[in-house]
Amino acid sequence: MIDLYEAKRDKCGVRADLIPGDVLLEVAKVFAHGALKYGDENWKRSRLVRENSPANHALKHIFSYQAGIPDDEGDDPKIHLSHAIVNLMFELYYELHAEDYGLPCPPPIG
Repeated sequence: MIDLYEAKRDKCGVRADLIPGDVLLEVAKVFAHGALKYGDENWKRSRLVRENSPANHALKHIFSYQAGIPDDEGDDPKIHLSHAIVNLMFELYYELHAEDYGLPCPPPIG
């Protein structure tokens, strides 16, 4: 019989198992909706800045959630949280891949 607790491994330092699956499914729904509306990975085509930046859109969604405002399609205000997370993921992606976009991180304001 194999003892599942006997095996040893180096610590990987990443705990993806702690990310709540139901939250990731909500985030995946936003990615799917965006892909249908704008095309797969459209957000990677250029780094949006200023009022079009993902950070600005994330804040808009957070403020709308806090105010209890439904989204543009009349959905439950909680949908704003998953949209905010997705926009922050975009912003983090831009940070991690800044050299690909030729802009300083964060991009200048004004």
